[in-house]
Amino acid sequence: MPCTNVDSFSSGYLFIKIMYSVVADDTSALPMSVWGLVIGIIQISFYLAFRRKRIRGRRARKKFHQKLDSESESDYGIEIGSGPLAETKKVDLMAYVETPLSLKKDAGIPPEALKDEDSLFMDVLDVRLHYKMWESERKSEAEDRDTTVLLHGFGGSCFCWREVWEPLKDTTQCLIAIDMPGSGLTSRPLEQRENVYGGKYACALLFEVLDKFGIKKCNLVGHGMGGSLAVFAAITHPTRVRRITLISPMTFMDPFPKFIRDLFRTSIGKEMVVALVRSQIGEMVLRKAWYNKKRIPEVALRRYENVVKLRNWHSALIELSRAESLKITRKHLSQGLSCPVGIIHGENDQIVPVSNSVRLQADLSNTGSATLLHRIPRCGHVPHEELPDEFMHAYKQVIAHLNTRSSAEYKDTKLEDDDYHPGSRVV
Repeated sequence: MPCTNVDSFSSGYLFIKIMYSVVADDTSALPMSVWGLVIGIIQISFYLAFRRKRIRGRRARKKFHQKLDSESESDYGIEIGSGPLAETKKVDLMAYVETPLSLKKDAGIPPEALKDEDSLFMDVLDVRLHYKMWESERKSEAEDRDTTVLLHGFGGSCFCWREVWEPLKDTTQCLIAIDMPGSGLTSRPLEQRENVYGGKYACALLFEVLDKFGIKKCNLVGHGMGGSLAVFAAITHPTRVRRITLISPMTFMDPFPKFIRDLFRTSIGKEMVVALVRSQIGEMVLRKAWYNKKRIPEVALRRYENVVKLRNWHSALIELSRAESLKITRKHLSQGLSCPVGIIHGENDQIVPVSNSVRLQADLSNTGSATLLHRIPRCGHVPHEELPDEFMHAYKQVIAHLNTRSSAEYKDTKLEDDDYHPGSRVV
């Protein structure tokens, strides 16, 4: 609000100065004053636009927060008590809207309120980790079991694997999906010695989880930023990664552009970016990830609306912008990968261009790594969500190729219409 007062005072002063210049017939400072007035009005307009929901719904939000303070976390749908007398209460999650006061109190929806039936939680490395896990009924030792770990992209979570979770069970003996710190339903701690939102911390967290389950070697499937994590994990722990599959990988890219990081260093910039992500801009980015916007399910949009209301979400986003990202470079790739690499990319990806994967495949090929790039036409940044049938067809082809080919063979393929198996959804 102080910033708005300053802008209002400056705009008022410039308006008076313009009127005086016109009356006094002194136009020497007129152009500069006009531009200053225009900029001031734009700043005020932006501020009011970003804060309109908080300003207009103040009474309703105050009433909701009074209810929030008076009820425990169990009121979000978590069972209270046990046995026949146990009861479950609900609070409408969509009614929760953050205010400046709630931001300072770190209020918000507890992660457990959005959990699924198969959601699991564990305490590991200073965070309460949300994950999902499936194991085949075939008994085998953990270290010998074929295990596949799913790593989501920026802004994603275990939820993004919902369309391919069941089909992926046919390709492995153990399937694990993890919500990394700052994403999904994993806790968002703030008062830690080390920034838990960095890429290196995420890598350490990944192998800490594998150690807890006694898993010595695994296959990694990474989407977007999760692809960079998968490559980094394979480079730093070559004996523990059997195979990696990258989906629209963000290698060579930083999820936080420099100007966004610079904005987060200022108080007004923090409010502006957080408000943008919470408002229609966040939904616009979500829609941009899909080639055919009509395919976006309503459940995905609603999930996004609820996730940004989780406890400490805004603070974790700021900490995430300060953390060191895993931007894979040619220097990293020059060390070579001891495991084969498969890449699946939608040809109409507007967030990470397919040329990024073409370059990655070429660099990996030059280091002697076995690689296969599979491109899916008429598909955006999230093929495992937008075209799950086509994705699974491509994924099975990729892993079959990598399991049977030598490291001296490389391939770049495009999934044509004739390659779609019966039952696939072609639009």
